[in-house]
Amino acid sequence: MVYSAQSPLSKDDFGQTVAARIKKAGEPGSVTYVSEDFRIVIQDEGQVVQHMNLENVYKEYWARRADQREMLLSKIIQTALVRHKTIPEWGRRGSDPVNRHS
Repeated sequence: MVYSAQSPLSKDDFGQTVAARIKKAGEPGSVTYVSEDFRIVIQDEGQVVQHMNLENVYKEYWARRADQREMLLSKIIQTALVRHKTIPEWGRRGSDPVNRHS
């Protein structure tokens, strides 16, 4: 697979690139690109923990200017890894970052 920022990746190259980058970015589970369904499947300890349909993000990738595609790929990878982030508990006084209570 040859990647050029100037020419968009084919569907299969896109899927393979996203899968490889998710794994490289630190996903501890198994990351598989399923070309027949054009999606990424992530498994952890034998259990499917995430499905990522690539159809819409691929359309967005094609719609971007060449100089914006790498940034979009980075955001896709960040989205795939969000399950590893700690989500703050809301409902306790002062814990809602949107509606701060005094």
